[in-house]
Amino acid sequence: MPITDIKLPQMGEGLQEALIVVLLKQPGDQIKRDEPIYEMETDKAIMTVESPYDGTLQEWLVEEDDVVPIGAAVARIETDDVVVDDETEEEMQTEQAQPEPDAPVKAPRKAAKTGLRIPPRTRAHARQLGIPEDELLTIPASSGKLMPQDLDHYVALKSATEEDGEAPFVERHLSKQQRALVYRLRRSAQLVIPATITRQLAWSTLEKAEKTLQNKGLKTPVTKFETLAYCVTSAAREFPAFRSQLLDDDTVREHRHLNPGFAVQRPGDELVTAVVPDADCLSFSDFTQALQEKVAMAIEGKDQANDSVQLMMTFMGDAGITQAVPTLVAPAIATLFVGAPIGDGPSTVVNLTLTFDHRLINGVGAASYLGAIIREVEGCCEEKLSKERKDVSRSVAAGTDSDIHEKILAAIPDKRVALLESHISSCVVDMLDMASAKIKKSVPLRTLGLNSLMSVELSNRLGRDLGIPVPATLVWNYSTVAAIAGYLIEKLERRAASDTDETRNSEVNSVDSEKTQDINRLLDEIEMLSEDEATRKLRKE
Repeated sequence: MPITDIKLPQMGEGLQEALIVVLLKQPGDQIKRDEPIYEMETDKAIMTVESPYDGTLQEWLVEEDDVVPIGAAVARIETDDVVVDDETEEEMQTEQAQPEPDAPVKAPRKAAKTGLRIPPRTRAHARQLGIPEDELLTIPASSGKLMPQDLDHYVALKSATEEDGEAPFVERHLSKQQRALVYRLRRSAQLVIPATITRQLAWSTLEKAEKTLQNKGLKTPVTKFETLAYCVTSAAREFPAFRSQLLDDDTVREHRHLNPGFAVQRPGDELVTAVVPDADCLSFSDFTQALQEKVAMAIEGKDQANDSVQLMMTFMGDAGITQAVPTLVAPAIATLFVGAPIGDGPSTVVNLTLTFDHRLINGVGAASYLGAIIREVEGCCEEKLSKERKDVSRSVAAGTDSDIHEKILAAIPDKRVALLESHISSCVVDMLDMASAKIKKSVPLRTLGLNSLMSVELSNRLGRDLGIPVPATLVWNYSTVAAIAGYLIEKLERRAASDTDETRNSEVNSVDSEKTQDINRLLDEIEMLSEDEATRKLRKE
């Protein structure tokens, strides 16, 4: 049966390349026509791509986080029918125009380490230049394929090296993470109309807020950046524009909650993103714990950037940088830069520089948001935090499905997991519009067609239904219904136990308060009596 290339499709006018997000199939898998096989990110969103053929997947020609030109081959599939496209026909004609009986035509293959293709016309040019096959596979390409001009450049560089004994420069490929960042930066440059403003925050105020929060008995130390990041997320509750994204020039997607991203530096000047989903719903202790966990994942190489992030934060105080103009990476609507302290003593300040998308946010709105952040820092006291936690708890509770929440907790422990698995399956059925009989609790949800956007939506929906914070990476970390239920039931029971303890303490405090009031009333009555009357009453009592 013939081997056919699956190529990156043209999904929009003017689209030149796309970022490969996740590969949904493995070599050897049987694939049906129109079945999802991978996800790619474009300037619009992350989308799932279906197979154009029936057959067996032979190999992937790309890897996750690769930036691939439109029309480039991403996979090979063994099909039942012969499929010949325009490019294949052109390459066949080129090969036929330059026949060499002693050099049999070989099928195009992938270049070593680069994931690039070598067309027949390039191989013919290599034979003319006397470049052997093993050396051909090491030549870097300037585009999605190794072209004849790449060979000419290579030969010229090699000649210069042989003459001087040392190459004038060295070429290397960017890392996957850097290629993904370059793709997003270039896409943002085509879409975003950036504007930037700066406001200063008193360093002493931030220090005071940090100490106030640390005195709450947190298990881990609190940093000034974590304190400021918490205030940034809290301020976003009153500024929906900073929880929004522009889908195009006239459509705004406003999220209920903020999903902030944080720039994390890795060795080799590699930049990745940590993301805390629904950060404005978390208490300070939960927020700092989540942020620390996500940053640790980013340092290990797990880039969490996704199209739900509305606001980015970057801190360069450790490098001594006091002022910068941050770059905005779409679809985020703003990026906040936090600089190093400036000055000495009480006059020390820190710059907060905000770059925002002027298509949605204007200068006054951006200035108002910076002002709200500073007010959050200034008001970061015990009473305010306590009130915020109560408000957030009421807000989360108001958006939950109380029936399923109470039904699970009311059931005996042996039945709780089964009830939760049934609820998760029903949510997936609704999202995929499929029969519930097809949802098996041990089958990875991605193989059923649950893409990245649906995964985040499922996390948010389960969080609302159960009244607990659920990470957006839930489906990535727990891929099956059974695994998700096992993770969530533990969080649900732990939250219920915590609420019970708070209620019990509240009742005890209420009883103590009533006893205190009775004693005070008795003392007031005694003060109104004469000394003899008071003595007789006390003896009687």
